[in-house]
Amino acid sequence: MEIAIIGGGLSALSAAMEISTNATNPVKIHIYEKKSQLGGRIMGINSAKIGKVDFGQHLISGAYHNTFSYLKKVQPNFSIKDLVEQKLHFIRDNKVFPFKNPHFIFPINLILGLISNKYFTFSEKLKLLEQINYLKKNKYSQKSISELLILDETKFKNLNNFWKKLLLSVFNTGIENIEENQLHYVIKNIFSSSSGNSRFYLPKSTLAKLFVHPFLEKSKQFGIEIFLKNKINRISFLENDKVEIAVNNGNTITYDYVISTIQPNEIEQLLHPKINFPNKWKGNSIITINFKLKKILLKNGMFAISDSFIDWLFIDKLRATIVISNSEGLQHLNNNDLIGIIFQEINKKCNSFSMENVVNFDVLKIKKATMLSENLIINLQEIIPFPYNRLLFAGDWTILQIPQTIESAILSGKIVSERIIKIQQNLKR
Repeated sequence: MEIAIIGGGLSALSAAMEISTNATNPVKIHIYEKKSQLGGRIMGINSAKIGKVDFGQHLISGAYHNTFSYLKKVQPNFSIKDLVEQKLHFIRDNKVFPFKNPHFIFPINLILGLISNKYFTFSEKLKLLEQINYLKKNKYSQKSISELLILDETKFKNLNNFWKKLLLSVFNTGIENIEENQLHYVIKNIFSSSSGNSRFYLPKSTLAKLFVHPFLEKSKQFGIEIFLKNKINRISFLENDKVEIAVNNGNTITYDYVISTIQPNEIEQLLHPKINFPNKWKGNSIITINFKLKKILLKNGMFAISDSFIDWLFIDKLRATIVISNSEGLQHLNNNDLIGIIFQEINKKCNSFSMENVVNFDVLKIKKATMLSENLIINLQEIIPFPYNRLLFAGDWTILQIPQTIESAILSGKIVSERIIKIQQNLKR
C-alpha cells in the first residue's frame, strides 16, 4: 500500500508513526510539507533578539495519554522527567495566589488543594466542587456553557475568572464557542481522574526537539520519505481507484490513499473533481510575546492574570512569555503600540513586571492558531461522497469533540492510522 500524507504537522507525524509500527504489511509513506521543516504549529522560530522560541506556550497536560504514547514510540527512553512541571498561579491586584495540587489520589488532591487556596472565597470553593461534580457526570441541561459556569459576578467573581482563563487556555476561544462534549472531556480528564492528569508540563527543550527531531530518526528506520518545500497543486481521483497528486516541482505521483492534515478549506481547493465541504472554518488568533529579563521577577511557573485581556504569563528564570488568546482585536497593532498597551495593563495587575527589567522582546502573531467550524463536524470522513473515499483526514479540526491541542492532533493521526490498518486487513482477506 502506498500513502501520501499532505502536511507535516503533528497529526501527520503521528499518522506516519502509527501506520509504520502497527500495519500488518509494509506501507510506503510519503510526507509532503510545503515549508522547509516539519512540525507545523509547534515549530518555533530562531529569534535574533531572544533565541529559540515556540509559537505560544504549548502546555502538555498529564492527561495527554496519546501524546505520551507518541513520545515513547519515537524515543523509547522518554520519561516524564524530560518535562518541567508548571506550577499554576493566579494574579489579582498585585497578589499571587498559588494553586496547589497535592500528590494524593483524586478527589483528595482536589479537595485539599481547594481548602488551602486563598484565591477563592469559601462559597466559591463549594460552588466549584459542585460544578465539577455536575459536569463530570455529563448530565447537561439546555443551558449554555456560560450559563452553567459563569455565575453572579458580585458573589463569584474569582470563580468566574478561573473558568474563563482555564478554558480559554485549553480551547483558545471564548466559552460561548465551547461545545458541551468538549467541556465534559476536560472535566473528566483533568479534574475527575488521577492526580497526575491535573498537572501541566513544558519541555526542557523546544517542542521541535521533543516531537520532531526523534521522529526524523525513526522515519529512517521505517523508510518514511519526507519531501520538504513541496506544495501540492492538485489531487485527482482516477478511475482505477488510485489518487494522483501533482506537486509544484512538476512531478505527478499516484497513491492508494491520501491523508490530508491541512485545513479543510485549503484541501477542498485542490480536489479534482471539485467539492465544497458543507462547513466553513474560521481561525482563532493568538499573540505570544517573549521577553529576556535583567533579573528574576517571580518563581518559575504559569500565572493567569485575573480581569485582564492578558491571559497567561509564563516565567522561566530570565525568560518570560505573555500569551493573549482570542486576540483578533489586537492583531492589527504594530509591535511598539502593542507593547505599550501590554505594559500599561500588566502594571495594574502585577507591578513587579516592568519595562525597565526587559532586555529585549519579540512578538509573534498567529491569525489561525486553532480552527473553529460553524457546525462542528466530528469526522469529515463520514460526509464526503464517492470517489473521494480514497481521501482520509487528520488534523485537530477533524475530531472536535476534544480541545484542539497537541493531544488532539496526535489522536487524529492515530484515528486515521486505524482506518488505514483496517482497510489493509480487509484487503488481505
